[in-house]
Amino acid sequence: MSVTTDEDATVSSAEDAVGGADQVGVGIRQLGMRNDSGRSVLHLWARLLPPGMFDGHRSAMVAPDDLLFHGITKRLVTGTFRLLDVSQRRRVGVSLREALARSHYPTTTVYNAKLDKVSSVGISEWAATLTVFATVLRRTLHSATRSATAAVTPLLTAMEVIDCFSDMVCPAYFFPRLDMDGETACRARLSTADLQSKAEEFFSLVHAACLREDAAVKAFGMMLDTPNLHRLRELVDHVIPALLHIRHAQELLFENAHQPLKRAVLSGNGRADARRAMARYVHDELAARLRLDFTFFEVPPA
Repeated sequence: MSVTTDEDATVSSAEDAVGGADQVGVGIRQLGMRNDSGRSVLHLWARLLPPGMFDGHRSAMVAPDDLLFHGITKRLVTGTFRLLDVSQRRRVGVSLREALARSHYPTTTVYNAKLDKVSSVGISEWAATLTVFATVLRRTLHSATRSATAAVTPLLTAMEVIDCFSDMVCPAYFFPRLDMDGETACRARLSTADLQSKAEEFFSLVHAACLREDAAVKAFGMMLDTPNLHRLRELVDHVIPALLHIRHAQELLFENAHQPLKRAVLSGNGRADARRAMARYVHDELAARLRLDFTFFEVPPA
């Protein structure tokens, strides 16, 4: 008769636990998944961010370009056009089209005169629009944008907000390199605290516009409100300080990795969309692993 001691039982339990863990790992691998995903770069960066910063709104972590250009810039332009009369809209629309043509977007028409609305254009086109928009307004509506009198006009209020937003976005994307731009350019780059200060100025201007008694200005300010300002606050207070620069949270790395299923379904013809989506997900996951899994290439973690 064999006698089982407490030590043997402990060893047996440990072996069973190891064996169970191995079975789980095998099962995960058979499903085409990985059991070390928690050590990926995406998870590492996510743990650097303060807990509880993500909620019901879409996160700024995923797509800062989409927030700043498709979100806030489009609303700035749309709100400004609503402050203009019909003749002013047409003049600004034509001038804006000519300015964008000089920015190598000859077919871009931000303002559609026939439909009387701001069109949907790409992120890079919105970036170009933000760069030239204030100048276009000043040269086209020079009589309405001259030195302010005692009463600040709605258009002057909007232009002040646009200028402040541009002053914040441009430094946020400025990423000089020592070998190409030199030491002076590198030292001239604004710090995270400077960017946060410019963001606070922008928030203050929008808040002031929302409190104006003028209905048009108030509507302009409210157009920029949640979720855009909520996500902008996340971006400047949490994401940029954690990742050091906005270029480290670009859509090529984050949005494409997070939205393969939606893109695959939307690009389908209604047949086997789920199967196509899963196949697309597997391909994207493989590409993401080749990009992010440094251990695969035997690169030191540091």
